[in-house]
Amino acid sequence: MNVSPAGGGTITSPQFSPPPTTYPSRYTCSVNYTLTAVPNAAAGYSFDRWTGSVSSTANPLTVSVKDGEKVVTAVFAFKAQAIDMNGVLDLMNSQPGPLMLDVSSAADFNNSHILCARNYPWNAARQQFDVSINLLNPYKKDIIVIYDQSGARSRAAADYLAGMGYSSMYYMTAGLDDWIAAGYDTYVPAEDEDICTSLAPMAYADTDQNIVNEGVKVTLDGSMSEDPKGGVLTYSWTQFKGSPNVTLTDDDKARATFTSPFLTSGNAELMFHLTITNNIGQKHTDSVNVTVLWFNDPPRADAGGEQTVEPASVVTLDGSASHDPEGEPLSYKWSRSGGTFTPSLSSTTAAKPTFTAPASSGWVEFMLTVTDNGGKTDTDTVRIMVQASSPTNDPPTAVAAADKTGVLSGEKVTLDGSGSSDADGTIAAYVWTQTDATGKTVTLSNPAGVKPSFTAPEVTKTVTLVFTLMVTDNDGAIDTDTVEITVNKPNEPPTAVAAADKTSVSSGEKVTLDGSGASDPDGTIAAYAWTQTDATGKTVTLSNPAGVKPSFTAPEVTETVTLIFKLTVTDNSGAVATDTIRITVAKSAGGGGGGGCFIRSMGAN
Repeated sequence: MNVSPAGGGTITSPQFSPPPTTYPSRYTCSVNYTLTAVPNAAAGYSFDRWTGSVSSTANPLTVSVKDGEKVVTAVFAFKAQAIDMNGVLDLMNSQPGPLMLDVSSAADFNNSHILCARNYPWNAARQQFDVSINLLNPYKKDIIVIYDQSGARSRAAADYLAGMGYSSMYYMTAGLDDWIAAGYDTYVPAEDEDICTSLAPMAYADTDQNIVNEGVKVTLDGSMSEDPKGGVLTYSWTQFKGSPNVTLTDDDKARATFTSPFLTSGNAELMFHLTITNNIGQKHTDSVNVTVLWFNDPPRADAGGEQTVEPASVVTLDGSASHDPEGEPLSYKWSRSGGTFTPSLSSTTAAKPTFTAPASSGWVEFMLTVTDNGGKTDTDTVRIMVQASSPTNDPPTAVAAADKTGVLSGEKVTLDGSGSSDADGTIAAYVWTQTDATGKTVTLSNPAGVKPSFTAPEVTKTVTLVFTLMVTDNDGAIDTDTVEITVNKPNEPPTAVAAADKTSVSSGEKVTLDGSGASDPDGTIAAYAWTQTDATGKTVTLSNPAGVKPSFTAPEVTETVTLIFKLTVTDNSGAVATDTIRITVAKSAGGGGGGGCFIRSMGAN
């Protein structure tokens, strides 16, 4: 058992226990079921028919399952509403009145029709209108009543428009013949021109625009607005609801534009009113909604500058220079990211937390993470060095180096702090720490040594390892320096592609070799080298053996020969690849045996 479409309605039966809440549903008792299709009238649906194992328009419907399984689907349709002649008269006497559509033939319409109706002939055989209905677009939200001469066409035409999104569709159950028989007036087109001049214009601000990005041009289109009398319309666009306010361009034209605003938080729901006025002062207003999507720019973290402080002093970290490009409020989070001691912060969530430095020299690094109200984050770090000031002691100079700074996975790297020095003393201690946040942690052979080493880790992409060297002199003063080691994934070799503009030539022709198809998947081609490798004895001279496209002149030959050229390419990491191409040289058309021409002697007959 099922319903179509989902949400179109439900199926009830006294035999259901419990009643279904989802579809499809399955019941397998051997009884007669009395099924009632209940349309979702609030959503504009009505019952249409039963399909599947049964085909019927009866409602309720009795289905027997004694003779086997039955699959039944209740089909609901979005339908127009029926209205009798009295109901039509009530609508016509209301304000604003309905739009009347006569779907009879043009000849019948011209003969007689209801006051101010418009003629849109309905083709019953093809189940569609015989004319374009584009001019009806402004009326999708308005009351429309459809009728025809006999009443046979109106329901199908009304259901057709209802299915296209016209929200207030009615069809008159009687025909125009019944209307005339009841004594109600009808008119001809010439009379409409005199009587219907009081009809107001109809504004149409187009459909809602639900997805608009920030900073783009948005067009509001009221060009489908119309005046039933064909008069001249004036337009006025205004922003009725939503913020921020935008500046409309051409707000007195049928099409107005504005630039969607940059938002500080959340999407913007903007509503615009279009008011049109005809040349006798009648007005009508329609509205359109525009939703602008918020793109949240990330904040910028600033943990302040590096500080050198006295032992046991109170230190203030300062993240107040952090900001958000859109002016959003920020939240702060401080965490220790490295160092020789671990202080206790007064607050990990304040913009300016404090801590007390230890009594001895050392250093600590903090990471500040700021988050905006859209959840975007950014980080920055700051280093605090603790050392006692001394009028006589000059601090040391740390120099962090390495025997190589660009390596492949598995290579041994030796860090080197031997360049560190102290102007008025000696270096008493070395401390190496890895301070990057790549997740690729390595083990140093001797973190307290001058030249510790490590093995580069396995990587799938290039990563940078950062090592900090802190040196302490014989008076307790310290200094730090960092060195970066780039670990690259193994180099992939290039691909050589040797080609030519032609591969079969005659003696004397120019041939251009072509290596431009060569490529390198993770770098660039650094060098090209062309060599002739055949053993034909026909050696040629290349215009530029190191070029991408060298050329040569095909040699004179007395028989077809094949010249072979090898292209060797080298990428920017030194890897090489080769490819070859064969050029077939045939002797020229005039060459061979007896020279370039001959004389034939003709005897007399």
